[in-house]
Amino acid sequence: MKSKVLRISVLILLMITMPVIIVWATLINLLPDDKYADRSKVFSSPPPPAEQGFIPYQGPHPSQWIRTTDPYPYPIQLGQVDTTV
Repeated sequence: MKSKVLRISVLILLMITMPVIIVWATLINLLPDDKYADRSKVFSSPPPPAEQGFIPYQGPHPSQWIRTTDPYPYPIQLGQVDTTV
């Protein structure tokens, strides 16, 4: 009788521990690993490039540009389509 109880106890123990071990191993494998742990960390940004002299815009300000007249008569009526433009 003791042998039967011992076998059942071992079986129940295995039925409980095996899924726990499998779940634990699966979760460990799903955790991200730090592939870059051995590389050095960035402590500062790279030095700035050599100063490049550039010529500022010499043209007129865009608000002073002369616009062409608008080819559409206003107000445009609802449903009016002008394909000549």
